[in-house]
Amino acid sequence: MGRGVPIVWSAREKPIVDAAVRALIAGEYSTITGAARSCLEQLTALRRDAPDAQSSQAPKTLSGVYDYLRVRTRGKRLHGPETYWTEAEDRVLRRHVGALLRGRYRSVGATTEASIREFERLRGSGGGWSPSPRTQRAVYTRVVDLARKAGRRQWRVPYAKAELDTFDRYARAVADGRYRDLSLAVTLCLKDLARLRRRQAGLPARPFRTIHAQISVRAHKLGWRWSAERWRPDEQRIVDRYVRTITEGGQPSLYQATRDCLADLEALHLRLDARDSALRSSYRRRTFATLRTYLDRWSRSMGRRITQAWT
Repeated sequence: MGRGVPIVWSAREKPIVDAAVRALIAGEYSTITGAARSCLEQLTALRRDAPDAQSSQAPKTLSGVYDYLRVRTRGKRLHGPETYWTEAEDRVLRRHVGALLRGRYRSVGATTEASIREFERLRGSGGGWSPSPRTQRAVYTRVVDLARKAGRRQWRVPYAKAELDTFDRYARAVADGRYRDLSLAVTLCLKDLARLRRRQAGLPARPFRTIHAQISVRAHKLGWRWSAERWRPDEQRIVDRYVRTITEGGQPSLYQATRDCLADLEALHLRLDARDSALRSSYRRRTFATLRTYLDRWSRSMGRRITQAWT
């Protein structure tokens, strides 16, 4: 589609594609991508089992099937990404946006959640509502758009003390090396914040990137650095010791140092597991080849001289 080449499906391909179009319109898929992926899997299986069933003018990639389904369902899907908003939906949203402007809701996030709850109730009552729900991101974006058109100015919702305490707790855990990387800490923090919102009314839903920034800044002040995402502090101390040994020359060789270093790291991991099974998420097991690469690279950067065995 859009490339000047008409889409022509074979007689055996067309029923598969038509079924995907009907399923999208009926709301059986929340996204075009999901329908396209399922459709392509069926087409691939058909073409594998019956090569003569494939049309030379039919798309053979996910993007090609996606484009075809998007054009075929344009304006016919009531819900999900890339669909038009119905007047019934906008009536609900404008009412909640009005409540936001009057101060009934503390944030766009709270307005979004209230709108989604009403959408769910209306979908269950029939009345022409699609069985496929709007995503939270789509409703949030629509609320922002309608609120902006209604004259709402942007404002920041200050963090509650409980939220700040949660950020501090995860920042300390990151700085102490309890998490393998920052993204894992942010994901778990978001779950804690969701539980906090259920207990404490009025708190908005915070986006991932905001929580990421909050924990990162706090952990940085506690001495954490981005490089620490790959190594726990106690792992780094072991590796640094072997780097110094290699750099100073003599024995052990890089090969032997890698074997000894790997053994020390595995012993550390066993101690961590014995202390608390939750600490398994705080480290990554390295292979001999990976660790040798690190020791070689870092010892060279520290000034290790390479002896040429051949003249």
